[in-house]
Amino acid sequence: MSDTKPNLNPIQKQLKTCSDGFDRYHHMITPKAEYSGFGWFLVTFGITAKPKKIKYYCRKCNEIFDESTETEDIEKNT
Repeated sequence: MSDTKPNLNPIQKQLKTCSDGFDRYHHMITPKAEYSGFGWFLVTFGITAKPKKIKYYCRKCNEIFDESTETEDIEKNT
């Protein structure tokens, strides 16, 4: 059995995957926001704060396998 993914575009082939082989767009992956200290202070009082990064967590293998600080990823996942 080969390790190649034949039906994926070049961008999807470059994405990191967890131990189970899921990338950040799979339904078993949960994006988790990571806030700065001041960001947590704001969130505690119900004020919307922008996270500093997004970590991608697999619910099946409990692995954090990727993270992003890209603005478009942060806006998409918050």
